[in-house]
Amino acid sequence: MILPFWLTLILGFLTGSDGPDGPHPTSAMRGGEIYLTGKTAGPEIRLLLANADLELPATSFPCSSCHGEGGKGTREGGLIPPPIRWKDLTRPATVELSGRRRSAFDGESLRRAIVDGVDPDGVKLHPGMPRYKMSSSQLLDLEAYLKILGREQVFDPGVKDDKLRLGTVLPLTGQHRRSGESVRTALMAWSQQIGPEGLYGRSIDWVIEDSESTPEGALRAFEKISEKDVFALVGCHLPTKVEGMDEILSRKKLLMIGPITTTPSPQDPPFPWIYYLFPSYYHQSRSLVEFICTETPDRIPPVALVVASDPAFDGARSGVLEQLAIFGTEPVLELVPAEGHFDPILLAQALEDSGAEAVVVLASGTQTTRLSLRLEVLDSTTKIYTLGSVLGRDAFSLPVSMGDRTYISFPSVLERDRRKSDLTWLLYLAKDTGFKIESPAVQSSALSAVKLVQEAVENCGRRLSRDLFIEKLEEIQQLRTGLTPPLSFSPSRHIGALGSHVLKVNLAENRFEPVSGWIIPRLRDHKKGN
Repeated sequence: MILPFWLTLILGFLTGSDGPDGPHPTSAMRGGEIYLTGKTAGPEIRLLLANADLELPATSFPCSSCHGEGGKGTREGGLIPPPIRWKDLTRPATVELSGRRRSAFDGESLRRAIVDGVDPDGVKLHPGMPRYKMSSSQLLDLEAYLKILGREQVFDPGVKDDKLRLGTVLPLTGQHRRSGESVRTALMAWSQQIGPEGLYGRSIDWVIEDSESTPEGALRAFEKISEKDVFALVGCHLPTKVEGMDEILSRKKLLMIGPITTTPSPQDPPFPWIYYLFPSYYHQSRSLVEFICTETPDRIPPVALVVASDPAFDGARSGVLEQLAIFGTEPVLELVPAEGHFDPILLAQALEDSGAEAVVVLASGTQTTRLSLRLEVLDSTTKIYTLGSVLGRDAFSLPVSMGDRTYISFPSVLERDRRKSDLTWLLYLAKDTGFKIESPAVQSSALSAVKLVQEAVENCGRRLSRDLFIEKLEEIQQLRTGLTPPLSFSPSRHIGALGSHVLKVNLAENRFEPVSGWIIPRLRDHKKGN
């Protein structure tokens, strides 16, 4: 029989009962399947509901559905299922519903309770407790699991019985130290809000390494943190390019959730150890082209493409060309000046001569504003489309005549799209911890990353392991963090939000003005519909 990965981690049993070595591991693993899922190898386990003439598969009501994954008991409507950990079963206790004192269970009386529905004194159990039909060996397996229930030990890095250790790499010295410190403040505030009880009884412990604001320093930090007992890296604030980072993550099988970077570079198929929150330049550029090609319903304007000589824009260039092809068109002109030869005079003249009505500019903010200035000199009516995270504050250095004709991708949530409830947890975070917003963009990214981790860990329950965490993370659909668009993941998708808003530069009010909803670029031929 092939056992689920999370049960193969149940090792290191404590004292208990089947002899000097405790319960047999394989038997307890099978019992864990029965307790948590209602099924295991062998004949199908069935159940009878005492208050109804109804027989069902045990998967309908596994033990954990009422008694909880940790065996401590949970409230079910008006009922209070009792704790059934071995230490609770094997001592006398008061039945909460009746106030009667019952005797301690042993192995034989426990099996009788499961099958016949009577306690050690022969008194019938509450009608809400199903009677299970299972084989003798299945009963023994379930008993073996109950003997270690709540005391299982998972040996994945960073997972302790009372602690979950997370790591991050931040610029705490050097040029970006203020951003790094603001992220650290946000992460510590979240941990403080989670409190000593943490997630399923595990408090949050952090390991933080300093990237020194450089790619080389970041690589050293990743080497250091990979040698420590860390479950996952969360909210790492990364320089533009860290050569060798992927190799470290692969070698150590170390997860990175929600890295904060201006140049996300997801792969296809996805690199298995990184999960991004926001879309890459590739996806943002495709959203820009989708907007260009659908803004005027019956006409696609002539589109030109200008790409600076920088590998960071390779993915964005591919996105532009691919999305134009989906609409059955291509650039009327593509300009890729050599490094050091981004000449706005020559580029602007070539664009005017091409007849392009829209130009996608993949270049630095300074290069884009210089090109805009030259287009203004030529009295150009060409519209400029570019990446918002690259243009940044340079947008407000654009010439006045070009402001209304410059559009940017914005791969985050807009204020108008927020629900009040989305921000409730942030308000409590500020109230409970004194947390202050100092660097909104990076702090929001870090808090979204930990909210994503929290969601996946809570979906795992007490039996947390790295494999189960990945499984639950890749099942998340439309998670609202309040700080990002809804996030969805799958084994083939490691980017939470695909797409972008498109915003226009409003120079008169020194702000960006939304002109579209959230645009997810189409993936099929616009004309053929296939």
